[in-house]
Amino acid sequence: MLLRKVLNNIELECKHINQSSILYKAYQLDDKRKGKSVINGLKSYLKVDGIKSCDYFFQKNRKIYIVEISDFSSQLDLLQNTFEKINNNDELDRKDKKILKRLTPEKIIKSEIKNKYLNTLLILAYFNIVNLKCKQKIYILVLCIEEYDIQVAQHLMEQLKTEELKNDLKLLIDDIKVLTVGMLKNYLEKI
Repeated sequence: MLLRKVLNNIELECKHINQSSILYKAYQLDDKRKGKSVINGLKSYLKVDGIKSCDYFFQKNRKIYIVEISDFSSQLDLLQNTFEKINNNDELDRKDKKILKRLTPEKIIKSEIKNKYLNTLLILAYFNIVNLKCKQKIYILVLCIEEYDIQVAQHLMEQLKTEELKNDLKLLIDDIKVLTVGMLKNYLEKI
């Protein structure tokens, strides 16, 4: 079966964390590069690799878990610096600056998180990979920060407004977990 081909340990895409993977099997959606070789993800086999989606999914106890691993902190910093440069640009007219004030780094990241989740559900439902009707859906956002950076994680959760995000997806999601890499290992051991 196709799913066996994409069942792999969860690879962390966290450049500044020493650990590269977690010994927990999940179905990989994106292609992953290991040196010069490429490990194909489910989207490649389904020929939908142009669609942005989450990184992994797995099923356990009549629940489906969708996992997105990202360095949200670095993304926010980069976007905030970019916005600052744009806002300090005297060549922008007032109308453009007014539009940019409504568009914030947090909103951009939140939109990406939401779209990746929705696209993942779409892929899983359209190709009949899992029956989404009878499953509780848990979205796991993994922050690329060490587990001792709890204050950073809490700050990011506030910035990303996870409760607001959960509200936006209320008919399509049962819970959102925002975890650090260390918290992910502990969470996976308990489910």
